[in-house]
Amino acid sequence: MTAPVPWEIYRRSERPASGGRLLLADALEYVATDLFGLDGQDIVSAFERPGDADDRLAIASLVRWLGALLVDGVLEGWIRPFGGGEPERMPASSWELDDYVARFATSAVCPERWSDPGARPTHWIFLDERVFSAWWEEWAAGREPVDGYPIAGGSAEPEIPPAQAPASVLATAPGRLLKRTQVLEMTGWSKNTLYRRIAAAGFPRPVAMGESMSRWRLEEIEAWLTDRRRH
Repeated sequence: MTAPVPWEIYRRSERPASGGRLLLADALEYVATDLFGLDGQDIVSAFERPGDADDRLAIASLVRWLGALLVDGVLEGWIRPFGGGEPERMPASSWELDDYVARFATSAVCPERWSDPGARPTHWIFLDERVFSAWWEEWAAGREPVDGYPIAGGSAEPEIPPAQAPASVLATAPGRLLKRTQVLEMTGWSKNTLYRRIAAAGFPRPVAMGESMSRWRLEEIEAWLTDRRRH
C-alpha cells in the first residue's frame, strides 16, 4: 500500500483494527474528545489550517503526554504490518524521540528504522486497549494535571466570570448542554484558556454525546464557576 498521508487517518470512518488493541489515532482522538471536546476532524484542522493555534497547542500537548507514557512503559505499543499479519510488541525504547507528532499523524512506523522520520512506514501502531482503558480510568478519577500541557499562560489569567449563563446561551442550549462555542461565550475565555482550565484538573470536561460529538453540562460549569468565585 502507499505510505499514509499525515492526518488522513483521522478523516477515515473505517480504520485498521487489531484484536484487543486500539489504533494510535483512535487513542489520541479518544483522549482529545474526552478531555477537550476535539474530534478527528478538529485534529486534522488544527494541523492543516492556519489560525487554529489553540487547538494545535492542545493536541500537541496530548501527543507529548501519550508519547512520554509510551516511553515510560505506562502504555503498551504494538505494531502490525500493513495489509495484515501477526502483531508484535513495540519496544518502549522506540519511542525515544524528540518529536512524536509525525508518528501520531500517520499512526504508522518502519520498525527497522523507527528513529528516521524520513523512513517509509510499513506497520500500523496500536496500543493495548485494556492497559489504555485502565490508565485513562485511573487518571480521570484522580484528575492530575495533563503532563506536557503549558498550564501557565503568558499573561494574567482572566477573571472567573459569573456563574449565570447569558440569555443568548440558554436560548440555544437544549437540555442545558453546551457546545464549546457556547462555553467560550459564557466564560469570555479564549480556547487556550479553556483548555488550560481543563488540563489543570479543574474545569469540567465535556460529555460524549455520540461517536463524534460532545457537550458540556451547564450545571457542572455553573457549579465550578460558583465555587471558584467563592475562593
